Amino acid sequence: MVENGTIVVMNRYWQSNLIYGAANGIDTNWLLSLDKNLPEEDLVIVILVNPGISTKRAETQDTFESDPQLAAKAYRNYLKFAKQFRWKVIDGSKNKEQVHQEVMKITRKKLKV
Repeated sequence: MVENGTIVVMNRYWQSNLIYGAANGIDTNWLLSLDKNLPEEDLVIVILVNPGISTKRAETQDTFESDPQLAAKAYRNYLKFAKQFRWKVIDGSKNKEQVHQEVMKITRKKLKV
């Protein structure tokens, strides 16, 4: 949270650079050094969807998502780095309401509300 009590929600932060950079073979330590001076997040929630399911659901795909090998590497990286950095992982293959409820549960616990 920002010091004045403002809550900022972001759809990607340095974690995305790490995941996809590593999936493209870029050195992890170098990637981590790029973002070391960014404000530290209080909570990271990863909504993780198996690439096979994600491809079926997507109406459009960006360059990263349309490459099956890259998507598979990114998926594995999310699992690896989520464990390493203690990110909260939600099974994104569940329906929208279930995912929403899990996000809210984690968020409420963090905010103590």
